[in-house]
Amino acid sequence: MQAYRWLTFLVVGLLVCIGCEESGQDPQRTTASVEDRLLFLSLVNARSRTPIADGPAFRRAAEALAKSEPTVLERLRLTSVDEAFTSPRDGQAFGLRFNVKPGTPGMDENVVAFESTSEGGQRFVAFSSAHVVAVDETKFQELIKE
Repeated sequence: MQAYRWLTFLVVGLLVCIGCEESGQDPQRTTASVEDRLLFLSLVNARSRTPIADGPAFRRAAEALAKSEPTVLERLRLTSVDEAFTSPRDGQAFGLRFNVKPGTPGMDENVVAFESTSEGGQRFVAFSSAHVVAVDETKFQELIKE
C-alpha cells in the first residue's frame, strides 16, 4: 500500500510538471514531439493499477487516462490518443511492452515503449518511471533484453 501511495504521488507530481511552462520549450510548437508521445504512454502505464496485458488493453488505458485527465493531451500537444501511439520521426507505431510494473526512478526502471527504428543512431525509449531518453542501439538492446 505504501508503494502505491508513493507511485500516486510521483505520477501526480509528473502531471503537475507537465503543466509547468519549461523555459526551453518552444511556445510556437503545435505538434507533439516524440518525447511528448512516449511520456504519455509511460504515464498510461504508471497510472494503470494493474500491469497492462496487451495492445488493446494499453489503448483502453490510454483512453481512460485522456478522459479522466483531459488536460494531459493538451499539455503534451497531442490531438488524440491515437496520435500518441505513432512516432513523428518515422511514422511507425511505437513498440510497446506489456505487463510492466511501474518503476522507481533510478532503481527498478523498465522499458514501457520505444521507437521501432533509430534515427541518427538514436532511438527514444520510455521507462516505467515516467521518463523518456534517447539511447544508442547498444544501450537499447541492453534495455530490452529479458
